[in-house]
Parts: sequence; structure tokens; C-alpha cells
Amino acid sequence: MSDPAWQIVAEPTNEAAAQIVLGLLESESVPARIRSNVPVPGLGISFRVEVAAGFVARARDVLANAQISEEELIQLAISSQPVDEG
Repeated sequence: MSDPAWQIVAEPTNEAAAQIVLGLLESESVPARIRSNVPVPGLGISFRVEVAAGFVARARDVLANAQISEEELIQLAISSQPVDEG
């Protein structure tokens, strides 16, 4: 069920990429959230970044001007993973 007060602006392929998109939007004062079908933390299959309905145009502008490709998001996500020092 979708909430009309929130609109989807991105559908990253993994949680880390969704977090990066979320951070980018929040850094520009765009109210945003991540929605997923996560049955157990860390096991999400699909991710959506949503913004408050009144901020859709601003969010799309922020994302378009960021010019971050899905591949770049994946590389950022991989490089931001904690290193197991055990």
C-alpha cells in the first residue's frame, strides 16, 4: 500500500545505495525515507527512496544534478562497508 503523502524518487538495487541517496536528499533539506520489503534486517530485496509529496520536484532536481550512476552508488556502498579486522 502506498502513502499519497510520499512519492518514490529512486529505486536503488541495494540498501547501501538507498542510504547514499537518502543522505544526499537529506543534505539538501529534502524530507526523505527508505521503504523496503525487509522481512529481516539486511535481507531486503527491493528498496525505494520516497520523499514528501511537496518535495518531489526538488528531489528529482537534486538527484539529477548529483549525476551519480547506479554503478557509482554500488562502488560507494562497497567502499563504505566496515572492514572485518578479526
